[in-house]
Amino acid sequence: GPALLSCLIAGVPLHRVHELDFRPAEVRLDVSPKSVSALLSTGPSSEYQQAIQRGGAQLQVLRKNPQELVNIKDQAYAKELRLEKEQETARKEAKLKREQEVQDERSRRYKNALEQKA
Repeated sequence: GPALLSCLIAGVPLHRVHELDFRPAEVRLDVSPKSVSALLSTGPSSEYQQAIQRGGAQLQVLRKNPQELVNIKDQAYAKELRLEKEQETARKEAKLKREQEVQDERSRRYKNALEQKA
């Protein structure tokens, strides 16, 4: 991305590319070795440092519980599938209940008709 290109232009070692914390769609017009070096000398932003700390905490949790090592997108997809399955089950149960009510009503009418003939 833009951070990698900036490092290449400025001759910054690529292992420091993560220090250039560019936001999505952020535009840099003055990309020169001097401007990139100035950005690196300011250090990472507080938001970036917080993200690193959150990642470290998540890593510790995952190392303690490797069975929880699941991609966040996979977790969201699994939750969505579970909710869809629950909704489908609820719909089927409601349909069965309606069908049973209709069947009960038919049986009641049939019994009434037989009683009236007798």
